[in-house]
Amino acid sequence: MENVWSGLVNQRIVPTYMNLGISRELVNNHWNNNKTSWIYLLDESSYKKQAPIGKSRLGASLAEIISDRHIESLASYAIGRNRSTNFQSKTLHERISEILTLIDSEIK
Repeated sequence: MENVWSGLVNQRIVPTYMNLGISRELVNNHWNNNKTSWIYLLDESSYKKQAPIGKSRLGASLAEIISDRHIESLASYAIGRNRSTNFQSKTLHERISEILTLIDSEIK
């Protein structure tokens, strides 16, 4: 599932963002958004060490972005894939925790 998500991001989403000229705004917003979950980082506080890249002078307007059916479809698909990947990761995390608990109880 993660490979599918990674492929989608690298082969479809990123090129689309670059064609629209919104990559810089998205990256800047992501790194400067205090509500973003940083749990996927090994050190959740490491994002604070990043320097902001600032907003682009050449980005697309919101109206231009949301009026594109391709973008809407791609975003919907990406959200679905992202949620599926997160559910899978959570399930794997829970199973690993169960295994570790079982191993711990066997050792004692």
